[in-house]
Amino acid sequence: MGARSLKILQLQMEAWITSRSGMKRLKKDIAKHIHSSPELPADKRVEIYQRMYWTRMFEVLKSDFPVLAACLEASSFQDLCYQYIQSCPSESYTLNQFGAKFAGFVASKSCDLKNKNAWRDLASLEWTLKESFHSPLASKNNVLPFPKRDDSDLMSLVLQPAPSLKTMILEHKVSPLFEKFHSHESIRGEVPEPIPEYLVIFRQQNRSVFQSLDAPTWSFMQALLEGHNIETAIEEVAPLLQKDEDCVTILSHTNAWIAQQAFVPKN
Repeated sequence: MGARSLKILQLQMEAWITSRSGMKRLKKDIAKHIHSSPELPADKRVEIYQRMYWTRMFEVLKSDFPVLAACLEASSFQDLCYQYIQSCPSESYTLNQFGAKFAGFVASKSCDLKNKNAWRDLASLEWTLKESFHSPLASKNNVLPFPKRDDSDLMSLVLQPAPSLKTMILEHKVSPLFEKFHSHESIRGEVPEPIPEYLVIFRQQNRSVFQSLDAPTWSFMQALLEGHNIETAIEEVAPLLQKDEDCVTILSHTNAWIAQQAFVPKN
């Protein structure tokens, strides 16, 4: 077989494998180049390639978006995945990034789900958790002893975010569904409420976690990410604090973030 003929066959194979619409004539053309075996004729061997492709792609999406899969009816999630696979076929030899466009696809005109923006937010958090998990942990060389510091030392600290730290503002409150899912409660048919949610995501050893923050704590974290020390960051959010306990809560979060290595002290 010449190079041109081989290229044509490869394109035909790709078109057949990535299509779910039949294409019987193309299947016959491909089968001419496939050896039959005593157990299976050539056309049946070609069908195995196609079935395995769709099965594998579906398994990857179900693994990356388990909470969304648990919310939707099984047939609805499968149809959604097949639509995505058809519209956004894998372009890499690895499937690590195959679901990168999934959240955007869920909210697009190509998707016929109800409550699309709610499912987009849910899928966005699931994908961000995966991205965070594949980010490096904070360097141990940058992790300073804590909390063996006096108050003045603490307030003067400038904190550096860990490579895995990510922040999100979602239009829907998705965290309760994650909590129920990980508590092995059924969430079939539940839809996230249309309440804005402020989230921080970071990696802890062998998993990624997220925290839902109130508006003052979120604004405080944004000030830290802009490079302000803790004292200045608190001053910036002071108008949002309603009582002294709010400041204590923010410092408690800061203490926990450093202990969990979501942030590490720079000085």
